[in-house]
Amino acid sequence: MICQRYKDYIFDLIHITSLPNHYRIKYAHFLWRRAGLRLHLASGNHYIKGWINIEANPFRKKDCWLDIRSGLPFRTNSVSAIFSSHFLEHLTLETLTAILSECARVLIPHQGVMRIVVPSFEQALQAYLRKDLDWFNIPGRGPSTRFVNWVLCWCQHRLFFDFNYLKELLEDCRFRDIRRSELGHSHFLSQEELAAVDRAASVPDKSMFIECLKE
Repeated sequence: MICQRYKDYIFDLIHITSLPNHYRIKYAHFLWRRAGLRLHLASGNHYIKGWINIEANPFRKKDCWLDIRSGLPFRTNSVSAIFSSHFLEHLTLETLTAILSECARVLIPHQGVMRIVVPSFEQALQAYLRKDLDWFNIPGRGPSTRFVNWVLCWCQHRLFFDFNYLKELLEDCRFRDIRRSELGHSHFLSQEELAAVDRAASVPDKSMFIECLKE
C-alpha cells in the first residue's frame, strides 16, 4: 500500500494539472450545461452508464477528469441527482464542507437528490464493543488495533461518520429531509436510478446509506 503522504503529493499534482479541464468543461462543454444532469462523484472503478462519472485518477474510465476540490463546473440548479460512495471520508472537514456546498449549489432546489455511501462508524463501534474480530476482516492483533485500522484505513481516512454527524454537516450546507437508507431502497430515486447506483456502492454490508434533498 502506498503511504498516504505520497498519495497526497500525487493528488496535489493532479489538482494542478486538471484545472484546465475544469475550466474547459465549465465554459466550453455545452452538452453538460443542460438541466437534469446526474453526477457520480469519485467514480473510481465503478462507472455508471447514463451518469456523468467524475474521477481524478487519469487511468480510470470516466466522463470528466476532474479534481472535485476545484469545484463542480456545472450550472447552478442544473443537477437532478448526485451519488458518492466511499469518497467523503478521505477529505478534510474544510474540503468536505466546500464540496457539499458545491453539491447543494448545482442541485435543483427542493427536488435535487444526493445519495451518499460511507463506511459505517456505528457498525464498526458495535463490532468493537462486542469484540467481533471477524467483522473487521483486516489485520491486527486485537479488537482495538483492528478497529483503528478499519476506521482510519491506515491513515487514508480523515473523517468518520455516524448518522447524526453527517446529518449536521448536510444541514449546514443547505440540505433537508435527510434520511437513512439502505442497499436496494431509496426515498427519492427511481428504481432505474437506484439499480444503477447500487451496483457502484462499495462494500455495502459495512456502509451507511444516507439520502437528502436540496433546500
